[in-house]
Amino acid sequence: MKLIGLICALTAGVLVASITATPLGGKRVLVLLQSEADRDNYSQFLDSLAQLNFDITVRGHKDKGIKLKEYDHWNYDHLILFAPKAESFGGSIDVPALLDFVDSGRNVIFGASSDVSDTMRGFAAEVGVDMDEKGSKVFDHFNHASIDGRADHTLVISTEYTASSAGIPTQGPILYRGVGCSVAPDSELVAVALGAPTTAYSFNPRGPPPEAGELMAGSGLALVALVQARNNARVLVSGSMDLFTNQLFNAQVVRGSDGAA
Repeated sequence: MKLIGLICALTAGVLVASITATPLGGKRVLVLLQSEADRDNYSQFLDSLAQLNFDITVRGHKDKGIKLKEYDHWNYDHLILFAPKAESFGGSIDVPALLDFVDSGRNVIFGASSDVSDTMRGFAAEVGVDMDEKGSKVFDHFNHASIDGRADHTLVISTEYTASSAGIPTQGPILYRGVGCSVAPDSELVAVALGAPTTAYSFNPRGPPPEAGELMAGSGLALVALVQARNNARVLVSGSMDLFTNQLFNAQVVRGSDGAA
């Protein structure tokens, strides 16, 4: 089976919805990368936004000239954070500045990874999404993909769309490689857009075994979460950066569990 490019699904669904739903109506997007040299890895994703007439500015996260705001004027309407390992930013950006950005009614897309920094983990926690410890990865020994003849138990195949994932095409599976997340089940502002298969779990293979009841697994494991603030600002938190890469844009994979195409 040729899987639908997962970035197509996100861009056509929750991702674009979270960007275009701003009450401010602006289309100025700042993309902060781990390194500006990484831009080519996300070119198809960025091109898909450009085709929707967004005005995109791409910078490395350490660029000293970055300014989200000057005096009382916001320079951007939306922020895409593709720098999961960042402990600090250039210019005038820090976690309080990111939260101020959301409090102003603007939207944030945040992509994480297994080596997400404490700074970025803290930002996710501030908006209601908890990430598993550094070094943790989502595994699934039944629902995973095989690429080039090799099964990859960390390349999870999920079709666990939830009622909150309005706009995500549900006719095909999503590929996911990254860290596991969790959200409070009674949260009024945070919802799971893409959950994990019941057979998936998040685990740090280099760490000590988790205590009983501490393992993120099955229905308690969130892959993509969507936060809607009371001012209607949106924050999309993905535990996977790979969702947005060219590598998986139109990936054709084989299920590792049964070898079926």
